Amino acid sequence: DTGQPYQLPYAGGFNNLKLSADRSFANQGVEPKDVDAIFISAVHLEGANPQIDRLDVILSEVVLYIEAPSVERKRIAGLSAFPMGAAADLTVEPRFNIKPYAVAPSMKVSAEIQLKQRPLFNTTIKTKITLLVDVNLAGI
Repeated sequence: DTGQPYQLPYAGGFNNLKLSADRSFANQGVEPKDVDAIFISAVHLEGANPQIDRLDVILSEVVLYIEAPSVERKRIAGLSAFPMGAAADLTVEPRFNIKPYAVAPSMKVSAEIQLKQRPLFNTTIKTKITLLVDVNLAGI
């Protein structure tokens, strides 16, 4: 079934971001009301076994979406031309503030993946999402 989109849940533990529970914020006395905006600055995919997890051979397209109750589901990153190898950086939607999703009662990041071909071996792809958090400590 090459070329068919597969809906796969994102299983990276990014299902419910609670700013007040994060130690780096708590240690600085930062609360969710102090956060003006949260932006995704980078999304990096990497095969767990670089010898066999060639993303350019396996993947045709990957699109990540963010969703939360009472907030519209939005595309946050994607890529359809993978460089040769086991790692790739997705193109991130510029200046998209995800704070409304992060402060919702729950938040989910999901992926739509289109395969070029089924992998010959079990394949694990690690996803790293880097956030840029704009904190206003001056209370302005």
